Amino acid sequence: MDALANFFASNMILVFFIYGLAWFAMGLATALETRLARGPGLAGSLTYLALFGFVHAFVEWGDMLLLVPPEVSAISASPFLKPIKMLLLGISTVLLLQFGVELLVHLLGRHRWLRRVPLVLFVIWLIGPALLVVALHPGGVDVPDKVGSCLQCHPSISAPEIIRSDAWIPVSATMEVWARYSMYLPGLLVSALALLIQSRIFRSTKLGRIASDCRGAALALSVNAIFAGLVVAPAPYFPASILNYHTFTGLAGVPPQVFRAIMAVVIAYFIVRMLSVFRVEQAKTLETARIERYKAQLDAMQELTRLKSEFISGVSHELRTPLNAIIGFSELLLDETYGRLNKKQYRQVENIHVSGKHLATLVDDVLDLSRVESGRMSLRRQAVNVRETLEDAVTVARNLAPAKAQAFELRLPQGLPAVDADPHRLTQIMHNLLSNAVKFTPERGKIAVAAGSGDGFVEIRVTDTGIGIAVEDQERIFAPFEQVESSIAPEHAGAGLGLALTRGLVEAHGGRIWVRSALGEGSTFCFTVPVVNGDGEPTRSSGRVVRA
Repeated sequence: MDALANFFASNMILVFFIYGLAWFAMGLATALETRLARGPGLAGSLTYLALFGFVHAFVEWGDMLLLVPPEVSAISASPFLKPIKMLLLGISTVLLLQFGVELLVHLLGRHRWLRRVPLVLFVIWLIGPALLVVALHPGGVDVPDKVGSCLQCHPSISAPEIIRSDAWIPVSATMEVWARYSMYLPGLLVSALALLIQSRIFRSTKLGRIASDCRGAALALSVNAIFAGLVVAPAPYFPASILNYHTFTGLAGVPPQVFRAIMAVVIAYFIVRMLSVFRVEQAKTLETARIERYKAQLDAMQELTRLKSEFISGVSHELRTPLNAIIGFSELLLDETYGRLNKKQYRQVENIHVSGKHLATLVDDVLDLSRVESGRMSLRRQAVNVRETLEDAVTVARNLAPAKAQAFELRLPQGLPAVDADPHRLTQIMHNLLSNAVKFTPERGKIAVAAGSGDGFVEIRVTDTGIGIAVEDQERIFAPFEQVESSIAPEHAGAGLGLALTRGLVEAHGGRIWVRSALGEGSTFCFTVPVVNGDGEPTRSSGRVVRA
């Protein structure tokens, strides 16, 4: 035991250096992490913890300088060193207490008045001991020399002598004891309690490792409350007269500063590990901000789409009225209701009628697409015979371009179940797909329509031997106003609404549509429609449904 005591007695300068370095490292790490502080209550009190680490490091280094012989360092002989160290001790202890109070108040969500307590205690600490000593002992007090200094605890200092001194020595001793009793001890305990509560919050948010670090820091702070808060410089009053540096060194064999230095290292270790929570919180904050940004962009795009749909719908309705008049009057002229037409007149009126009908179809497609995009498409669903619908669609398609002499093939299995669909919209889907097949299939090409059933759906396929579609364009062709084939064959250019509308109609029925194709090898468009079950209900459906 004596050998251990002698070892620490001869290495106290190193002990104080490590002691101060641990607090300084904790303060530096905490200050750097405050840049990332977001969210948890720990963030708001980090500044006080960082400042405590910095200030208390200089307190311990001040004790280290007091051990240095005056011939080695002139600072150690300065009469200002002890008062400055004492002031720094008071500042550091009140900062630690403020850290614990701020965190505790935030976690509890009440007792905000506690935030004023550290400052009040600091003011009382500054003026209370001096007034008390001067008032009770105006002529001085018999006290051990250097009783206010923590240095007398190690054996290298000779036994103290009882001397007659001025008031500063009892004031300094009393101020150190008061600082540790009134601010440092409560600061360590309150901080430990706040970190223990914080650990429960982290544990409930699945931050288990950080919760463990909080508990470790809380335990280390609680233990340090004994070494740094209760074990004080000797003083002629209880409990400092019993639990002080002399009695502790006599019992433990080593000065309490050794245990304080060890606990400072442990506390700094757990605090630095615990601060990684702010990197987790920063990542969450950045992710939340990114999601909010994307959500805002999505909302803006949806609003733009809504405004576009409303504009298109309004314009289309305005166009529909004059178009009806053009088509109606051109039909009357073609029927020669107002008199006979010569061949040239008949041909021109016929062009007007065909163009009007084409434009009316285009306006109808725009209106339908607008309804699909806004979710206002109404389907009059009923059980539909797939065979009859496909046979009728192929018959109409044969008359679209008779001059191209294209071959049509219909491959339908027996027992094809009825589908739950709007017959008009199902015919419209087939018309759009077959029109594209006719348009992009060369003369004497082949167009095949096939169907099969399974998994509650009927799958319909339209295959052609046309120009094909590049893989990178197979998703784009279903977007409104896209015409990727026009760059290959300008004569095939159109409005680019057919496939977009077709996909919308298929999805409104609860099905899906896709394409298999390659350039120069033709295309196969496939889509599904839900079948009708035994109760006359569709197996799956979506969109707004109006039963026929």
